[in-house]
Amino acid sequence: GAYQASIAGGGFVVSDRNSLYGADAAQGGVLVKRPFNGALPTVLSSDVPRFLHVTNNRLYYVASDGGEDCIIRMNADGTSREVLCRAGIILRFALHDGVMYMLDAHGSLKERTLSGEENALMEDVADFTLDSEYSLILHQPEPMARHVIVFDDSRRESVVVCGRGLRSPPALV
Repeated sequence: GAYQASIAGGGFVVSDRNSLYGADAAQGGVLVKRPFNGALPTVLSSDVPRFLHVTNNRLYYVASDGGEDCIIRMNADGTSREVLCRAGIILRFALHDGVMYMLDAHGSLKERTLSGEENALMEDVADFTLDSEYSLILHQPEPMARHVIVFDDSRRESVVVCGRGLRSPPALV
């Protein structure tokens, strides 16, 4: 597994068993790899990563590329960088069990598999998080309510609606 933390001085960092990966504020926010064995840090990309994840020896993150936000994947050694999708402005990004979740500037929450299949989950979402038990918590601006999507082996087990006036998205019914 990987650990993710917010570091006040430079952005987000993640780690695997061998290295720490993150934005290096001293170098303008570029993506660096810092091995735990004491070797010198290496610049992996000139990208300034946001929402950084590491899984199966690959890094996934959001960065600006060509004037719009993109989800980027690369090997943990910095090779094979590829843009998985372009999405205008990405406000939030998470990766869980081979599925990427992204929230755009229009409040549209989408899921996208690593093979490229994309589904709209819900509109008018203000924010979302994945909790420690991998429930997807969707926050909507009015009436200060949220949806909780609970994952299990069958992908989606249930949708719990907290608050008033919320509709279950068609993809989850």
